Amino acid sequence: MEQSTVGEKLIPLLLSYDVYRKVKVFSKKAPNIKHEKLEHFVLERNKIQALKNDIKGNDLFCFLDIQRPKTSTPSDIKIKQIYSYAIANIAIENKVNQLLFFSSLYTSENSLNLNSRIRAHLEKSLIQLPFWGVHIFRPPVVIDMEGSSRWGEQLANKIKNGLDKLTGGAVSKYQPVDAKTVAAAMLRAAQQLKSGAFLYQSDYFNDWAKKQDELKLL
Repeated sequence: MEQSTVGEKLIPLLLSYDVYRKVKVFSKKAPNIKHEKLEHFVLERNKIQALKNDIKGNDLFCFLDIQRPKTSTPSDIKIKQIYSYAIANIAIENKVNQLLFFSSLYTSENSLNLNSRIRAHLEKSLIQLPFWGVHIFRPPVVIDMEGSSRWGEQLANKIKNGLDKLTGGAVSKYQPVDAKTVAAAMLRAAQQLKSGAFLYQSDYFNDWAKKQDELKLL
């Protein structure tokens, strides 16, 4: 549902996974990939209801975050106005089992930033919806490391480890994470088939080596 760097990495993983017979992508721009299992639907602001009959399946991966109508202002924001919440409700009506929502490290009800507070209220609202499973991901800053040098990653890890010793581990919380690693972690969470609500904080993504091993198993 909508594309981001992580969403772009997730699509080929879903297509290669036999569990999914069809992969539907709802976004403004069609993904740069062709596959017999892939269907693309143009997602336009204020026209989500027109896609109601198409938002069906087992798992909903949502990257829309807190996008909302252009006419809204900070003083009149309602959770129901946020597109991801509206789409999640449609998914509930269509008997979708799981919601996997891409959120942010900085989500907090007590944040001075308005978007961070709205995002926190959105997460609470999504958890209350009657999905069989709700998975919310708050990774650190996401970067696209595909094609980059492994030497660069190793050097970054050495620097990070040194700073962690000086800061008591504070650096790891904000260490950037590879987009494909996050995509793989989201897919793995969907396959665990656990009922309930789950929050994946930034430290869940810190062990790059472990997550890369998970990626190889998909």
